[in-house]
Amino acid sequence: MNSFNRLLKNRKYIGEYQYREHVIPGGVPAIVPEELFQKVQERLEKNKRAPARAKAETEYLLTTKLFCGTCGRMMVGESGVSHTGQVYYYYKCGSAKRNKGCKKKAVRKDWIENEVIRLIRQYVLTDKEINRIAKEVVDYQKQENTTLDLLLRKKADVEKSLSNLLKALEAGIISATIQKRLTELEDEKSEIEISIAKEELRTKKLDETQVLNFLHRFKDGDANDINYRRQLIDCFVNRIYLFDDRMVLTFNTDSDTKEISFDLVKGSDMTNGAPPGKNPVISMITGFFLFY
Repeated sequence: MNSFNRLLKNRKYIGEYQYREHVIPGGVPAIVPEELFQKVQERLEKNKRAPARAKAETEYLLTTKLFCGTCGRMMVGESGVSHTGQVYYYYKCGSAKRNKGCKKKAVRKDWIENEVIRLIRQYVLTDKEINRIAKEVVDYQKQENTTLDLLLRKKADVEKSLSNLLKALEAGIISATIQKRLTELEDEKSEIEISIAKEELRTKKLDETQVLNFLHRFKDGDANDINYRRQLIDCFVNRIYLFDDRMVLTFNTDSDTKEISFDLVKGSDMTNGAPPGKNPVISMITGFFLFY
């Protein structure tokens, strides 16, 4: 895993060359867009800070999604035992947990997770919203794939270099250096071709009918099934800011932020509010569809 993390953090992929203390931007050909590289770093950092929810006896589905509305810190899963021996599960602000001044109250795990599942099903998985998302996913897939283009250009450059070396060999110019370089280029070409195949598989196009079927499968799922609940939250929830009297929720399916008052939760009243952070992007949904 450590070697894999080092691979993901290798800045040569964005064209940065380093020799001792000297860093040269653009010193080598980039094969990954810098924007994508930065997103990977953010995800690695997020996973590093996040509690390992899969290792816990009880899975906290909102881990990395739920934030304290008072101080902005991530809320983490906790458990406690009452004097009767009953175990309670809840989410607590990371700052309040460490007694760093935040007074945000803890919230029961089952209640907040059930409420988020209900909101997803009621406000995202509607026929109107499903049709809109499907159209946006298809439109998004029509955008240019810069990663694949870079890999194809890289392959063309390697093939050109190979051709020049082969011409030199044909002309009778034979040396250990040329033979070594020929082997290196052949290996590099093979690696690039593997990367191209992976990228083409990753960006396999889905038509609107496939996306609609995928979303309708979500719509009709069992709300009590843990795998279904996990998929709903991972796919559709961007982040939640939790206050004592309300929560502000951003879905991955649009840029509007929803503010839900706890006084109105039973009536399911919902209004637009100011976004707390980055607007979500439809590409996250597209990637999730392709993964499944």
